[in-house]
Amino acid sequence: MIWLIALGLALAAGLAVLLIYRPWRESSEPSTESLVAQTFGRLLEGERGEVLEEMRRLYRRTRQNVGVGVALGSLLRHLGKCQAAIRTHRSITARVDIEPAAKAMAYAELAADYLACGLLGRAREAVDQALALKPDEAFAARVGERVYVRLEDWEGAVRLMRAYGFSARKDVSRRLGLLYCEQGARLLENGEAEASLAVFKKAISADKDCLPAYLAVSDYWRRAGKPDKAIAYLRKKWDRFSSAEWLAVEALRELAIDTGNPEPFLEAVERRLETDPADWRARACLARRCLETGDRQAAAEALDLCLEQAPNILLLHQLYWELVLRDAARDSALEGYRPFFQRDLADCERYVCSVCGCRDAKLRWICPGCHAGYSFTERTL
Repeated sequence: MIWLIALGLALAAGLAVLLIYRPWRESSEPSTESLVAQTFGRLLEGERGEVLEEMRRLYRRTRQNVGVGVALGSLLRHLGKCQAAIRTHRSITARVDIEPAAKAMAYAELAADYLACGLLGRAREAVDQALALKPDEAFAARVGERVYVRLEDWEGAVRLMRAYGFSARKDVSRRLGLLYCEQGARLLENGEAEASLAVFKKAISADKDCLPAYLAVSDYWRRAGKPDKAIAYLRKKWDRFSSAEWLAVEALRELAIDTGNPEPFLEAVERRLETDPADWRARACLARRCLETGDRQAAAEALDLCLEQAPNILLLHQLYWELVLRDAARDSALEGYRPFFQRDLADCERYVCSVCGCRDAKLRWICPGCHAGYSFTERTL
């Protein structure tokens, strides 16, 4: 997971001076560089709890090195020990012997600690401190955006991201598109349909390739009782989906359920698979449709092809087990697997963040764990 690699980089950066300038001394104890390598290796293997005490000893041994301390605090937060993370990061920010960039990194992590605890006011103060020291600190900008979102200060979130983009000389249009989509979805949940549509259009203005915005506009028309308009909108914007046409295919599948007319969906699936027969995601949409209509043979054929192309994708195995268990009542052996399927497989999270490893049952456009955008993908077995 990339967040573990980031911890390793923090360790390596923090210890660079020690490794270069510290005199070599013979000792029966492992060297500092050996401990760093071992700790990083165990983090990559997922041994977070076991490695925590090692990290603490390493922090003491390196005389509270900043890089090691920041990594230790981040690990504590990921383990749910937010108060300990706050104490660790706050002690680093109080030091006067560290560089502004390192202190900005510590403030950004402290803001994430406060955010995890729901202390939004303190989180915002820590973000302000981080960005004052280093205006192009990416993690601080992402955390700050999440703070403003939690406060429902959408204009503040937009201002912060634009200021970060200007300071870092980065294009933040994709992030702004996602931010507007999130605001629109919140308005839609609160029954403010017309206001949500206007915000979704702002998302598209910010980012012409904002796929969740196009899907949201289609969903708006579906909720408004105008499925034909939703279908027409998806057809009109089809080219915008580029290599993610399966998202539009899935939206058409849901519309087929509402309208009772599967033709637009089937036409889209056929066109997509003619263009790219290896698109197992679009084929999986077809398998779902076959399951819904009770066509088990067609569902099995579609899933067999999906599994040939993507044999390790969890959601495909979930669909296959759903297919198999449709006839479980006829087979007592299969019936025995039903509780296992429902408890451990059917409802487990299908998607995972490629940055931090956060899991969810739904495809998220912004990770709730590390706040990265467009980072979710299907889990593998």
